Amino acid sequence: MCRNVEKFMRVSAVFLGILFAGAVFCPENSGAAERSGRPVRVAYIEGGFYTDYAQILVALAQGLAGLGIIADGNAPLPEHVESTAEIWQWLCANAGGNTIRFVPDGYYSAGWDDAVFVEKRAELIARLNGVRDIDLVLAFGTKAGQAMAADDHNTPVAVLSVTDAVTAGIIPSPEDSGRDHVFAMVEYNRYYRQVGIFHDIFRFKRLGIAYEDTEEGRGSIALTQIQKAAADSDFDLLTCVDTLYYDNPAPAVENLIGCHKRLAAAGADAVYMTVNNGMQTENMGEILRPLLEKRLPTFSQNGVDEVRHGVLMSISQANFSGQGLFAARAVANIVKGESPRSQKQDYEEPMSLAVNLRTAMLIGWNPSLAVLSAVDEIFQGQE
Repeated sequence: MCRNVEKFMRVSAVFLGILFAGAVFCPENSGAAERSGRPVRVAYIEGGFYTDYAQILVALAQGLAGLGIIADGNAPLPEHVESTAEIWQWLCANAGGNTIRFVPDGYYSAGWDDAVFVEKRAELIARLNGVRDIDLVLAFGTKAGQAMAADDHNTPVAVLSVTDAVTAGIIPSPEDSGRDHVFAMVEYNRYYRQVGIFHDIFRFKRLGIAYEDTEEGRGSIALTQIQKAAADSDFDLLTCVDTLYYDNPAPAVENLIGCHKRLAAAGADAVYMTVNNGMQTENMGEILRPLLEKRLPTFSQNGVDEVRHGVLMSISQANFSGQGLFAARAVANIVKGESPRSQKQDYEEPMSLAVNLRTAMLIGWNPSLAVLSAVDEIFQGQE
């Protein structure tokens, strides 16, 4: 059972009635076609499906509709969504409006297959530089962001749903994308703040984390932020590195369980459950078992859905509307002709907690009134 308590009044200035009729996207070094009165043509690329991509794509569409950029942003989000392709095709058929057009054959996903992704990227880059029928690319996730924030094309790119775009090398800083044709939305201190909150509650001396020791793997968990939090709060990091990204997630699940066994045996006081392909909610009981047996508190980097399935706590995020509107404003400005590089990139959302009380009982933790006062979402079991 979930209880949502609104603690923050968010006031968003929604600019309705902005007239983009005939607006064409043509920043100075964009490579877009000359102004001709046609809609801006938008493509999408991802390394493979991830739940947040679907949530943020829908929230972006809702934000664009609220700003008057598209006529209909109510794209359906199935309860057990497994692909962004259906959402994209819905937007192509139903978004409407005269300002932008989601291109039906402009969807590129590689299913987390590296060889396929190389082919997809090459195909898209050739299209951007040759046919030139795409004016704006939405790049979702670390892999796509790294691939498209590049100098071998100059088509504007909006990079979204990335854990840490700076650590991943997509942009040099939260303030500057480093390239005129690139905008990357970041929540720069989000994971530093998460780890700090976790430490404030449990005062652990040894925090366990599992990750894949590649550029993408380190970037996807915001490793530098976790390391900074450890240094600033004076606790040790116990790390377990293994392959945690596969097209078929089953091996990643097994490797993650192995990491959790090793972290528990090595004396971790708590475990920060990082973003990786092994964190499959249908396997959460097995994934958590080595940690529950040692009665270790756990914190999900990814968010509420993993708390719903048994992780002890995370940051509460009832929906992605704030992120969607922030990204939509940047896209709207780019469509008007502003430089992607000139857009504000750093988004910060107020933090409150989600807690699984069944897991709290299993590890013998009785949250204080101070902690409970910061909780927005409570789960009583494991779905």
